[in-house]
Amino acid sequence: MSGSRFARRALSAAACLSSLVWALPGTARAVSLGGTREVGSWASAPPLRDPITIRLQQANRTMIVPGNHVFRYLNSGAGPATGQLARFGRYVWAARGITGIGADTWSIATATTNNALTLRIAGGPGYAYRFRVNGSLSPIKYLPTGTKAWRTYDVTVRFPDRGLHTVIFQMDGIHSYFNGAVKPAQGHLVAPKLNVGPRVIFLGDSWTAGAEVSAPFLGYVQDAAQDLGLGDAWASGIGGTGYTQGGIVHLTWGMRLQSDVLRWHPATVIFAGSANDLTAPSATLRNAVISVFTRTRRALPHARLIAVGPWLFSGLIPPGYLASNQIISAAIRQVGGAFIDNQGWITGTGSTQDPSHDGGNASTYIGTANHPNVAGYRYIGARLAAAIRALPPGAGLPVGG
Repeated sequence: MSGSRFARRALSAAACLSSLVWALPGTARAVSLGGTREVGSWASAPPLRDPITIRLQQANRTMIVPGNHVFRYLNSGAGPATGQLARFGRYVWAARGITGIGADTWSIATATTNNALTLRIAGGPGYAYRFRVNGSLSPIKYLPTGTKAWRTYDVTVRFPDRGLHTVIFQMDGIHSYFNGAVKPAQGHLVAPKLNVGPRVIFLGDSWTAGAEVSAPFLGYVQDAAQDLGLGDAWASGIGGTGYTQGGIVHLTWGMRLQSDVLRWHPATVIFAGSANDLTAPSATLRNAVISVFTRTRRALPHARLIAVGPWLFSGLIPPGYLASNQIISAAIRQVGGAFIDNQGWITGTGSTQDPSHDGGNASTYIGTANHPNVAGYRYIGARLAAAIRALPPGAGLPVGG
């Protein structure tokens, strides 16, 4: 499951917001991870249809800088950029929480009483972004592709009235930056009142990175989190990595555990995968898994820990899979964590490029390079959220936690 830079093909709004072929039974929302009704209601909010415009940055505009209290940062551990990144401005904030390859998106929240909001951002050609206004989600937009250079843009979303609008702006996490908001001519910006629930961090491989779709926020992490009512969910995913494998960046999960997970003090950690470990000797895998889980439990004694077995892109069980599943399951339970087995979620042997006629869902949900497509990530996210909801009360917490 080696990763690649997210394919930059444009997706239609219909594809981005496509409905599930597989639907969750019932309408219950998770409470075991501390999810909120506010975030859960986003799934049923009508699409945002107000116009969104983008243009190269306009000079001589009064700016509200990123460090202002009116901004709240979600998903990325955003922080002031330094060194070379400062060319975009003194107050640039960048996604700094997750290792910067196949990494997390970032989100900025604010609220305004004006009938429009203009944010200043910097990013590369084809980078994806979208708005959420009072729960309603916009179609995905892309930065202009006519240049190879990273540029700074003013992005505006307009509202039909001057009531209080809570806005979340979401963008690719890799090499994209936030430079603040244009001070509105009328009205003002205020700190948003958001209940996003406790922080949850997913540690994984290219599936967790949302590889092979146009933006990482189309991955299963964001879909599962929204189903669970969690608005502060981070995805630490790098292709080709695992408990024993470092991929092209030579960073195993244990190597980036401190930087990507522990220092951010999440309430829940979900270890997802990895099929990249299937060729590792059992003893090597066992030692690596135990090390990751025990270090996490030691640093986060009250956190909920959940491990998911290696992802399967078809109904065929590859060599080493059952042994790896058992090793991960046993190790997470030793530290009071919970295990989720995803066998049977993907069935059949086809893909969207090479459909089979065996009645399996792989022909619908698996796209390029053995990764899900947008609908596939949505499906995997829904299955994972349902599996988490089905865990016994207190599962994943240490005794007395």
